[in-house]
Amino acid sequence: MTRREPISRSIAASFVAVIILWVGVAPVVQAQIAPLEDLAGFPRCHLQIESKRTGANHDIEAWIADTPARQAQGLMFVRELPATRGMLFVYDEPRMLGMWMKNTYIELDMLFIRADGRVAWIAEHAQPHSLDTIAAPHPVQYVLELRGGEVQRLGLRRVLNCYCYTGGFSVAALAGQRAAGVEDGEVVSIDSSGPALERARAHVALNGFDAARATFLDADVNASLRQFLREGRRFDAIVLDPPKFAPTVTHAERAARAYKDINRLALQLLEPGGVLYTFSCSGGISADLFHKIVASAGADAGVDGYIVETMGAAPDHPMTLEFPEGEYLKGLVVMRRP
Repeated sequence: MTRREPISRSIAASFVAVIILWVGVAPVVQAQIAPLEDLAGFPRCHLQIESKRTGANHDIEAWIADTPARQAQGLMFVRELPATRGMLFVYDEPRMLGMWMKNTYIELDMLFIRADGRVAWIAEHAQPHSLDTIAAPHPVQYVLELRGGEVQRLGLRRVLNCYCYTGGFSVAALAGQRAAGVEDGEVVSIDSSGPALERARAHVALNGFDAARATFLDADVNASLRQFLREGRRFDAIVLDPPKFAPTVTHAERAARAYKDINRLALQLLEPGGVLYTFSCSGGISADLFHKIVASAGADAGVDGYIVETMGAAPDHPMTLEFPEGEYLKGLVVMRRP
């Protein structure tokens, strides 16, 4: 929803897109609107988002917030938002705009759009009920709000899943590509266990995905990453979920070198705007140390990135006061800067 006073603070992201189709827009309504209008009364339009990184097009049906009352309401109190729906805020001329999340119950991605339809700025994963202002650094004429996480999902065509084991992340990537309408997507999965790869292939088939879209390599991950660099290959998303490198603190120094090496290679293989999902299940590596390792890997790779999300164990994972070592699952979601 729109906040009246824009502030310079914003969330940076690098997904590049163009709104290339806008049809069926109703005329601006000048009548007095109640503070909480039913969304069924909002005018609607169809948009097509073109990812300049992947070339894929994505259709969105959007409600139009075309009056001050509708712009103040936005998606307040909405509890569910399908992947193909959004809210488009329309203004009569470009201006500095600030948005906030008061009374908004779901995470949102916000695309700040210039008058020519090009996306000028993106804020991802805006948090429910936050009163922080989210603003683009440039004047814009439109803002498109989507369900949180959609910006990442719409851009991931080439996915590399390292240490794939039985293919959980591979199946998730294929599902995301199908939901986004990506017809030429590719998911490459690497593991050194033949039996695990057979299970992964079976899981792809059981979920109804085309086997031609999924490539499985029985190989060493480190060697494969180096080979991909020599071949000039690039990926839109890379998952690093290795086995335990450091069971205890005594193994931390050696493990840190191993984590740094694979993260450095992965960051070099990412396209600008690509996303790295990197994890550690080593009890000897703290979350703070893991963050430093990934940052050091980025420095060695000559790559900077936005930390989109920090991740940990699910709520049902046991951690007690007497067993702090139980807090060993950790992860970072990093979007490579252009």
